[in-house]
Amino acid sequence: MIALVPDLHDIVQQRVRGLAIVSSQGPDYDTSHSEPAWPGWIFVSIPGRGVRGALRLAEGVIHEAMHHNLTALEHQLPLTLSDDAIYSPWKQETRTASGVLHGLYVFVCLAAYFHQICRQACVGDASRARIAAILEEVASIDRARLEAALSESGLRFCQALYDSAMFLRSNHG
Repeated sequence: MIALVPDLHDIVQQRVRGLAIVSSQGPDYDTSHSEPAWPGWIFVSIPGRGVRGALRLAEGVIHEAMHHNLTALEHQLPLTLSDDAIYSPWKQETRTASGVLHGLYVFVCLAAYFHQICRQACVGDASRARIAAILEEVASIDRARLEAALSESGLRFCQALYDSAMFLRSNHG
């Protein structure tokens, strides 16, 4: 499923060198995790078989690969100036500005992935549903508070992510 988007597939291949399987809370719950201290390693649960399961697994792998990708960028270019606590719609708790920026990046990347593959008949409805859910969560971020904690480079990066989200919104209602 990831290979359907070659540029993304290249990033995943570059950033993921090892994958460990973890358990999840149940068949309808996906678990994934990565640690900046372990670059290249991701931890994902394995959902059920079939197209829907493959799509969920692809999302978990992409999600963690994008965290590693952004961490590599942060090592070269500081994106945040402070670790202000900002509400994260994904964690449903406050996180550091860097954590919220990571969430924004990862989920905008996922929405773009789903946009690229939504023309595939077998995943179209599921892809459109994920795009809508992601964009709703992106819209709930306190953008002004996030931007106040970002460096100049971080601001430009954040603006590009919001521009991408706006493009996706305009193309998916």
